[in-house]
Amino acid sequence: MSASKLEKSINNLEKRLKEEFHQELKREITKSTAQMSARLTLLERRLNLNQVEITEDDWERDEATVSVNRLVVCQDINAAKHVPVLPAPAKGEAWEDEVSEGQSESDNVDEPVAFLETAWNLVLVLGRTSASWSDILVSCILLVASAAMQVVFSVILLQEDFLGEPFASQIDIATSWRRNVAHDYKHMDLAHVSLASRVCNGDGKLILSNVQAALLSQINSFLGMGRSQFDPPWLQPGILLCILCILLWALYLCNELRAVCFSLEAVSYLPRGRRTIVDGGRFLQMSYVRYMAYCLMRLARLGIAVVLLYAGVLWLAGTTSITDLILNAVALSAILEVDEMVFAALMPKKVQISIQDLEAIKVKYSKFRSSVESMFLLLIIIAILAWAYIFQVAPLGRDMLEVKKQKTRALNISVLQFPDAASHPANLYCGGHQDFVVQVNNNLQMTYGLKTEPLGVNGQGTTTEFVVSNWTWSPEGAVSNYIQFEIDGASLDTSIANEWEEVASVDNHCLDWDGVYLRNEADDYQELQDILRTRWFSTSLSLGMSPDSNCSEMSAYCEDSGKRLLKNMCARTCGCDSPYSDAWFRVPRHGCPNGCTSKLREDMQKRPCQDLDMTSPGFAHAWTSFWKTYLVVLAFLYRTEAPQWVQERVQNMTSEGCRGLRGNSQDPIVLQYDYCAGSADFRGLAWLCPESCGCEVIDPAPEWCPRTCQGCADAEDWPVQNIPGIGLIADCLDARGYGLCQAMPVEALAYCAKTCGLCHLLNNTNSTNSTRRLAGKP
Repeated sequence: MSASKLEKSINNLEKRLKEEFHQELKREITKSTAQMSARLTLLERRLNLNQVEITEDDWERDEATVSVNRLVVCQDINAAKHVPVLPAPAKGEAWEDEVSEGQSESDNVDEPVAFLETAWNLVLVLGRTSASWSDILVSCILLVASAAMQVVFSVILLQEDFLGEPFASQIDIATSWRRNVAHDYKHMDLAHVSLASRVCNGDGKLILSNVQAALLSQINSFLGMGRSQFDPPWLQPGILLCILCILLWALYLCNELRAVCFSLEAVSYLPRGRRTIVDGGRFLQMSYVRYMAYCLMRLARLGIAVVLLYAGVLWLAGTTSITDLILNAVALSAILEVDEMVFAALMPKKVQISIQDLEAIKVKYSKFRSSVESMFLLLIIIAILAWAYIFQVAPLGRDMLEVKKQKTRALNISVLQFPDAASHPANLYCGGHQDFVVQVNNNLQMTYGLKTEPLGVNGQGTTTEFVVSNWTWSPEGAVSNYIQFEIDGASLDTSIANEWEEVASVDNHCLDWDGVYLRNEADDYQELQDILRTRWFSTSLSLGMSPDSNCSEMSAYCEDSGKRLLKNMCARTCGCDSPYSDAWFRVPRHGCPNGCTSKLREDMQKRPCQDLDMTSPGFAHAWTSFWKTYLVVLAFLYRTEAPQWVQERVQNMTSEGCRGLRGNSQDPIVLQYDYCAGSADFRGLAWLCPESCGCEVIDPAPEWCPRTCQGCADAEDWPVQNIPGIGLIADCLDARGYGLCQAMPVEALAYCAKTCGLCHLLNNTNSTNSTRRLAGKP
């Protein structure tokens, strides 16, 4: 009730009490005056100022008259005493619960039902106010507008565009995101962390999938789970708060239901007739038309309240943000108060006063009715909460849990191609493995993967993160030791796409660069010092070692296939130029410079065309290391230990030495490699075992055979060369004529050994090989 209506009610009550007091006072005075008048009359007659003799009969008759008057006055006084006055109980005592014989305590009480200040009550005062026709018109418009607003609100709340898609639709979105985006190689950050791991662990540096990250944060808060937790606790804050908000909303509606029912009952007690009669705000009679109109208005209000209850529960049960639940519940209550706000803000004052002056109507209320009503309302509340939990809130919690964790769902692929597709688990946002990324080779129709680092596992950050931080705070004019800046975007793209095989194939130097950068031995390599600076300092950084570490200190990592940068910068220490180092990964594809390969080829070309045995210096180490690494490579490629027959074969190779290659040089396991010729991953064994590899009998001799196995002869395929200052050299005779036999001894030995008279440098010059020819430059 508003303050103005409360004040008017108090004024009306005060006026009514004054009138009743005046009437009671007048009645008491009249009765007292009548008694006194009778006594005075008797006294006058007794005095009989005229000395008139009073007989015995007159005296008795006067006494009887006075007694009768006294009795009438006493009876009137006793009848006016509605409530007996009892003494107050002493301190510490209570009133005794005593009821006199023939009396019983009434079960009924009168409950006043007031007419609320709302536009819906306009029908009660239409035609009964002193307002002008314009105020009446405005009031009717406001009534229709407030009702229309609540109806529109109800319709909008039930629209799918407002409620949004069911949360269950997030399951398919999560599945699609996990399959198509979360593990894309392009979305891995500089710390080598997959997008899936970053989203699931709340990485604050996200620029992609922020919607998924926000949704997961809401799910964790709603279900009371940690980022890496997949089993919700027994107390789930979002579920509990959602039920409490729905309870609050249901209480709003129950209050509205009770108010509507009371008002209808109160109006039903009024006498009805053809006309409405009102006396000072009190209904004495209500017309049938007004009564029916009022009932329709209240029932319409009740219908809107029920629709709002349903829509509000759906809205609250679909709220995934725990911080928005209470705000949404309060916002819903404002919709119910639209008519009150319209009444208070816009309703003409004359109409407001007329509605505020309406007196409350008393309704009989018994103990039985109170019990039944309270139980009925309680059952309604329980039914609403049970329906909301079973059909709305609990499914929301299950869907949230399903979106975050792993669930077995059928993949959308052909069952003919993958018969067990229905049993494949669909890793939703955070279920299953997170730390991997994939890249697709569309030409090969193959998917390649890379295992990534968990978020935050490396407290110091990755090398790239260190590089970025180091250069960010470098002073002006500083030179970066870790970032190779390119001149434009095209050059940057080219550098990023470069493979080690391309980079090492044009690197004609074979040395350890620690002498240049740590011992200032840079006189012969001044032009390369700035170019290779970032490559050198990135070597120690990639190994997690200090920048002043030398090649000897880093040599323990040379056997690792992934340390290509180390092999490039410490080529000699890592054995790129030694025939007695492990042949695996000592090739340009794994970082060894082309200069080392050329130097090794020059040295090997002069060796005798004979197999080395296990007693030869360095051979046993090189041979044993090759086959031991071979087993490691097999286990890495196939993710399992090599079968027994392969292990036995490797054991025979290790014990027999070069003889084991005769007739068995073709690898039956890894892409049919030829042990003698080598591959992109290992150096050929023909330089150690030329005889067992058939270098003496193959014509033309392969490139991977030593030069000594090819006899003393000029090459048949002469590479036409344009020598600066000389011009084109067409054959060996021209080369000897221009003095190239002495100027270019390596090329002369390879192509023009006979013409240049260099046969004495070859260890194999027997007649059986005198007709052999080189197939190309070694």
